[in-house]
Parts: sequence; C-alpha cells; structure tokens
Amino acid sequence: MVARGEGTFHKRSFEERMVCRTSSTCWLCGPRWQQIRVFLQALARLFVQLLIELHYGVRAQLNREAIPMSLDTDKVFTGSIPRLYDTCLVPLIFEPYAADLVSRLSSRTPSRVLEIAAGTGVVTRALVSVLPASVSIIATDLNQAMLDHASMVGTKRAIEWRQADAMQLPFQDGTFDAVVCQFGVMFFPEKSKAFSEVRRVLRPGGVFIFNVWDRIKENEFADTVTTALESLFPKNPSRFLARTPHGYHDHRTIEQDLAHGGFTVSFR
Repeated sequence: MVARGEGTFHKRSFEERMVCRTSSTCWLCGPRWQQIRVFLQALARLFVQLLIELHYGVRAQLNREAIPMSLDTDKVFTGSIPRLYDTCLVPLIFEPYAADLVSRLSSRTPSRVLEIAAGTGVVTRALVSVLPASVSIIATDLNQAMLDHASMVGTKRAIEWRQADAMQLPFQDGTFDAVVCQFGVMFFPEKSKAFSEVRRVLRPGGVFIFNVWDRIKENEFADTVTTALESLFPKNPSRFLARTPHGYHDHRTIEQDLAHGGFTVSFR
C-alpha cells in the first residue's frame, strides 16, 4: 500500500463461480459440465424477459417490436426494478461476488468504509456481516429507489444510506479508510473524475477495491442473453450488456483512468 492511495481491481467472468478449477474429480469439471452449459443457455433465454422488464420498467411484448435503447437508459433503475433486481439478479449473479469483494477488505482494519453504487445492498449486507461493529459504513447510490429498497430490506446493524453522485461525492477530504464498489464503475460517465473523487475522500494509505465484468464473450450467460435479445428484436437489438456492464474491461484503459485519478494499481 502506498501513501497516495491504492486501487485494487478485479475482473470477473460469470463462469468463475460455476466451475471448480481445483479438482479433476469435481463433477462440475467433468463431462456433465456440457449439460450444465446447455442448462445455462436455456436459463439465459428465460432470463431475457426479466432483463427487458428490469431494464425498461415494462413487460415487453415478444413481437419483435423495437425498444428504444441509449446510454441514458442504461442508468434507469426505477419502478419495480429495485425489487426484481434484489429478488432475481442478486442471488443469481451478484451475491458470490459481493462475498469475494468484502473478503478482500476483511484482512484490513478500516474504521470508516464508503460504498459507491450500493444498489439494493448486497455488498452492504456482506460488509455488515464481516466487518466489526465498530466500523462505520456509509452506503451510497445515485438512484434513491434502489437505496429505498436496500433500506427496507435492512442490515443486521445500523449503517447510513445516502443518495450520492460518484462524480461529486458529498464528503470531506480524507474521510474514509476504504472505498468499495461492486460492478458500478462501468456506469460512471467520466471514470477518471469519479476515481479522483474516490481518491479525494480516502485517507493517506487508504484503499479503493472494486470489480468489473470481463468482455462479454468471456461471460457465456450474458453473451447468450444478448444473442437471444438480438433474435427477438432484430431491428433494434439490445447491446446494453456488451456496451455498459461488459464494456469496461481493458486493463490498460482502467490503469490509465486510475492513474489520472491519483491511484497506483494492483491487478488481482
């Protein structure tokens, strides 16, 4: 760790948690994995309808009608989306990565932790479960509706929920020992500026731990979902997953953005 801050970056593939790579006798690593792959592909196609409803806030009619898509709609998480996100996507995709992210912080001894892009609180709940009760936790998100749902679900002990824009964090310089962010930095419109804000609110020697998805071709589930959407809406195919969640994976780009924000980088 260096005095001017450390950025720890993790790139994740969906299949990393689906396959045991430590034992040649594990049934998941044997011939039955092919059956599981087929199952995942079928599950992904069923997931398409949920994805459409989550992303656009409506139940789409599968009649190949075009749905308007843009960079602006990539950040819309309102209406019934927070509940569906927490009920369906969190256990399906995000919980294991939340546990992994928090485990990388648990070896440290922070006293104040800031979470950015907390969403419906999956990482927040993991932080509360792992970190000592003496650690102060502030969980933030740009979308108040997501925070409202997270607050309703609650945590085992009191933490602070606060609406905040990562581009202009409402905290004084040097407030936190650690900042964490799960699968959120891809949505920042100006990555370097957001990283600079994170660096500003970190104390000397503080750590910024975050993860991003690998390219979509390395994530079979998301790739299958995108392919299925393209077949349903050929006139205006969805590129949301490839464009945004899976669109920020290049090591050199991330390293440059972090450096411009004042960080040294550790890829793990």
